[in-house]
Amino acid sequence: MDTDAFTTDNSKKLKIIKTGYNINNYIDTGVVAEKFIQDYYTALSTNNIQSLIDNNTLQEYTTIKMNTDAMKGDKIIPFLNNFMNYKIDVKDYNYIDSGSRRIDISIIGKLTNESENLNFNQTFIICHKDDYWYIKNSIFITF
Repeated sequence: MDTDAFTTDNSKKLKIIKTGYNINNYIDTGVVAEKFIQDYYTALSTNNIQSLIDNNTLQEYTTIKMNTDAMKGDKIIPFLNNFMNYKIDVKDYNYIDSGSRRIDISIIGKLTNESENLNFNQTFIICHKDDYWYIKNSIFITF
C-alpha cells in the first residue's frame, strides 16, 4: 500500500490572506438590526418613505418581493405607501451577522386597520456601504 497518498505536506497548503474591512467585527450587529427595524417601520407607519431615501436605506437596486411581484426603483414607493393604512406591530425578530458587511433580519408582525388583521413575515438582507446600511433585498409575506 502506498502510504504517501495519505500523507499531507503542510508546505503545500494554500495560505489564505484576508483582505478588506469587516465592519461587523467592530460593531454590535444587534444594535444595528434593532435600529434598522425601528427606523424602517416608523417610516412606513408615518408615511415618511422619503426618510428611507434620504438616509440611503432604499437604493436604486433595492429589491422587495411580495408574492410573485419583485419591485425595484420607483415601483417600491407605491408598495411602501400602502402601509400608512395600517398599524404596524413588530412581534418578534431575529438577525444573523452574515459576512463582512451584511446582516440578515427576519421580522414577524401584525398589520391592522378597521377591516383587516394580517400577520406578516418580512426578511431583509441589509448591507453596509460607506457610513450607512441599505436594503439589498427583502421578502414580504402575509399569512
